[in-house]
Amino acid sequence: MPDHEALQALLQDRKSPKGGRATRRMDICLSAPLSMTLALAEQDLAGIEAEIALAEATADRRAGGTVAIDPDLTKRKKAAEKAVTDAEAAVDAASVTVTFTAMKANDYDELLKKHPPREGNEIDAQDDRNNQTFPDALMFASATKVQDADGNIVDMDIPELLGTLSNGERIIACQAAMSVNDRALSVPFSDANSRSRRRSGSSSSRR
Repeated sequence: MPDHEALQALLQDRKSPKGGRATRRMDICLSAPLSMTLALAEQDLAGIEAEIALAEATADRRAGGTVAIDPDLTKRKKAAEKAVTDAEAAVDAASVTVTFTAMKANDYDELLKKHPPREGNEIDAQDDRNNQTFPDALMFASATKVQDADGNIVDMDIPELLGTLSNGERIIACQAAMSVNDRALSVPFSDANSRSRRRSGSSSSRR
């Protein structure tokens, strides 16, 4: 039998300013040099792994069925793996996670009214919104908190943070805000968030 008291508690949580609604998270590395260092380290490791794969594919396996790999390649791979691990740790330390929370229906509708379709724009008319201005407005309106890599709240001006995004990061952030507010959703998002801030990306959950 359903626990009615528990259901009432869930309702109260849902009525709270941020409770009971879907969320989506985006990781942002605040240091472009550290992100570049990690990208180069990953590229170097991928190159070495490709060399090893080629060596394994072409090596003479007749002698006891073993594959003779250049010891230098093995050393280079270990060094490259360490470089990636170190770069990931540095990026994590310089990263924050922004949470986008689904707006209440009334608030969403009020925001939508402020961004009516542009006259003569067929796509806007179909979506019933200004697709040039609404995504950014929704991004700013849906961003609710900033956390560090350990999940601690960071006292940071969210609009100021979002204002520093690159064009690619901004696209990801707008997509996160749009998807978490999508009324066509019938199932919660699945969490696919990497612990490493290798690049700005997003993941989601329903709370």
